[in-house]
Amino acid sequence: MASSPTTSFRGRTLSATEATGPTPPAGSVRASSGRRRVMPRAPRRSTSAKEDRVSTATLDEDVKWSQVQAVLNELEPDMDRDALLNLLLSLDSQLNKPFRSGKRNAALLRSLYRLLDSTDAITLVRVLKLVLRVTQKGATLSNACKLFFKLSRDETNDATFKAEGVMDILVGILKQADIQANCDALVYCCGACKNFTSNSDEAQVLLSSAGFVASVLGHLRACAHQATPTKEMINFMVQSTAVLRNLAVNTNLLTGLVDSAMIEVLAEVLHAFLGEKDVVLNIVRVYGKTTLQRKGREQLPTTVASDLMTLASNFQQHQAMCVRIFFVLGNMAAGDEELRQHIFEATADGTAVLGHLVAHSQVLLTKARDGAALDKAGKPSELQDVVIKIVRLLANLCISETAGPGLFQDTRLDVLLELLSDDVLQEQEELVINLAGAINNLSFHDVPDNRVLALRQELADVLTPHLLSSQMDLVVEVGRVFGNFSQLASVRELLVERRVHELMVVLLNHENREVSFIACGILMNLLTDAETRAAVEPYEFAESVLEVLDRAQHTDWQLAGTCCKCVWNYLAGWESDVTPTTRLEADHLLELHDFLGSLLEAPPSSAAEGLDVYSSEFEGVASHLHDVCGQMLEAAGINPDASQDSVADDGEHDLEPL
Repeated sequence: MASSPTTSFRGRTLSATEATGPTPPAGSVRASSGRRRVMPRAPRRSTSAKEDRVSTATLDEDVKWSQVQAVLNELEPDMDRDALLNLLLSLDSQLNKPFRSGKRNAALLRSLYRLLDSTDAITLVRVLKLVLRVTQKGATLSNACKLFFKLSRDETNDATFKAEGVMDILVGILKQADIQANCDALVYCCGACKNFTSNSDEAQVLLSSAGFVASVLGHLRACAHQATPTKEMINFMVQSTAVLRNLAVNTNLLTGLVDSAMIEVLAEVLHAFLGEKDVVLNIVRVYGKTTLQRKGREQLPTTVASDLMTLASNFQQHQAMCVRIFFVLGNMAAGDEELRQHIFEATADGTAVLGHLVAHSQVLLTKARDGAALDKAGKPSELQDVVIKIVRLLANLCISETAGPGLFQDTRLDVLLELLSDDVLQEQEELVINLAGAINNLSFHDVPDNRVLALRQELADVLTPHLLSSQMDLVVEVGRVFGNFSQLASVRELLVERRVHELMVVLLNHENREVSFIACGILMNLLTDAETRAAVEPYEFAESVLEVLDRAQHTDWQLAGTCCKCVWNYLAGWESDVTPTTRLEADHLLELHDFLGSLLEAPPSSAAEGLDVYSSEFEGVASHLHDVCGQMLEAAGINPDASQDSVADDGEHDLEPL
């Protein structure tokens, strides 16, 4: 018996066996020694519709084969490129599925394989499309995916991939192929998708639109539940999660990714493969994007926090991994109390976070002393970025009102002061901003032996210079710390000694609302001391206050109310001044009196206009301040109602600092 014809595709041998139809049963004649018995003739059966269809299909295939064969006869590897491409297009239009005859398929494949030595990308892609239309099995599928992968490594082929619809082909393979039988092919398939989407928003959209995410998640879930995954499965997970990482970078695709089952499936893979560095790094990078959205955080299974902390311990020396782990945990802790509780459970009430902070900070401090805290370009090192992300996580955890006292009493918090005291690191703006944020949040928890509050004098000393920074983001974060710390007399003395009160007066009417609000808050505390009140320059203070009130009226009652408290403290004890207009000149007093009166006469009419905030933050202090201004004017012999008769005096008010 002759052997089946074979063809070789990239070193692998494939069998192409001719398909044959079923052999009809042979007729039989029954013989006997007697006279032949005449049997009644059976009626002839009419041809069924099915036979008609088979006959028609066979005829159609014969016609189609004749057309295809005519084109195959013209194909030559060394023929003119344009002519070859046109012939391949002709084949593409004629061939929409394999032939029923294995012999014909084998002949077609042999003709196509001869063209695979071409160096022209378009030729190769069109040949591969035809090959895969004939068969997607075994070595043929694997070698086709390998060649797609090889082509994808050259960015100049991206346009060809787009024009020829390669993404649809690759996603089609993912939908059809079995992960057990075709894992090698799927590795190269996803590798090609990864290369194609690495630097192009358009390519990412094309792949997503082709249905990549839904197609790959089933395979990933199957891998996660494998008791003994093969090396090829690990490679598949590396490549497929890398594609998801590329797609997650595209903000236009992020919502769709979050709405899919991706977050849950990746959590299963993460939990099952905590030791596979490349796989988990890709997953953490994906989570770094999805956790920026509330829904992306809400969909995280409860196991994720614990798994991420395990990774942080397993890969403590892998800084790229740690940066992303703590970034994701920081996102989780930023806006969801339930997720904070998961992190507390995974970190022994947050104390494990301090362990990582100290470990990485000590290395950073050593490098800073050795002059190696920055990279070769003079930018913050990856190690510094790890410390920043851990500090941010700590700050976000401290938002929780249920955080245990052990976190705030831990002496390892002293490392925050060490970082701020380093001559090199105190120049690193992002690090200082995050340190200030953590210190501020830690200081709000009134627990015995709060370590940050115990160190506030030392912390204030190293933070004060940053209030004079030209970087307003830094001023705001450090200012928030002093809004709390400046309640301590020794800290207020330090700030006045450094002339911080002068800067705060200047910043009162800063265009940045947060800067203005922080300046009001610090000044409000500083002005509780008579020495500070005496040091404030009256004219500049009055001008700044009036500008703040003018800008805040009707739009920001909280800022306006804080500004009034600041003025209230400034005017405290005015009765003992040489003249009633020592601190504020008469025209400023009149202007402030009239302005407050007009705001009090026309309060917001509804909650939508800010009535609640007006009532709680502004109305009370503004009313009292308005009355005091009137008393000061009267004491100076000036009629406070000369310009506004509608505001009545409710009586005298003896000012005490707020």
